Amino acid sequence: MTPLQQAALLGLVQGLTEFLPVSSSAHLRLIPELAGWPYLGKGFDVALHGGTLVALVAYFRSDLGRLLSSLLPGRESDPAARRLLGRLALASLPVASFGFLLEHFLESHFQGALSVAFWLTLVGLAMALADRSPGRLEMRELSLVQALLVGLSQVLALFPGASRSGTTMAAGRQLGLTRVEAARFSFLLGFPVILGATIYKLLRWEGGDPLILLVGILAAASSGFLAIRLCLALLPRWGLLPFALYRLALALLLCLRSPGP
Repeated sequence: MTPLQQAALLGLVQGLTEFLPVSSSAHLRLIPELAGWPYLGKGFDVALHGGTLVALVAYFRSDLGRLLSSLLPGRESDPAARRLLGRLALASLPVASFGFLLEHFLESHFQGALSVAFWLTLVGLAMALADRSPGRLEMRELSLVQALLVGLSQVLALFPGASRSGTTMAAGRQLGLTRVEAARFSFLLGFPVILGATIYKLLRWEGGDPLILLVGILAAASSGFLAIRLCLALLPRWGLLPFALYRLALALLLCLRSPGP
């Protein structure tokens, strides 16, 4: 495949797996390894994060607008929006703190295939167990402590293979959120995380082919938007179990393909 075709496929994979709870890092490791593709550069990493951020803003534009407008002076009070915004801010603190402190350590010690397979399996099992919880809560009903617990679960997503959406959806379900509300809280919680990751990677910008970057952004944005819609449509009927089983199969494939540490 040409670099443009590789960029399109990796962008599509990034968008889908960023929001479906199956781990984008595992897929972005496995596909180039199986195909023997070269690394497209840190600029391309920025493009992929930027594309998923576009998808998130496009799908939740009304929610994000309501949350942000609740902070503006002179507007009619919206206590529910302020309450939710406060919980999202609190839940974002742990991953921001630990991510800054542990980035180099994790990049040095937890990139191997067996490590990725371990986190795919562990979080997959946690998702399957948590989804048995009879969730009744809406995200606006989360207490500060519950929001913080979801945020702490997001720290696990710093390990490749764990999945940010997988860890936060499992935590939300375990704390009593309905399937859809757990997913919505996870997606909204992704906005500051993905925005922060995009800005951080921009600060380490090393350039790249503009056309390849554009293809990556468009592919990740379009598939990310589709993944959000697909996830919210399927969760009420299927729950998290199909995604958990997929994670276990992917972990097995990773072990068979790359048995080294």
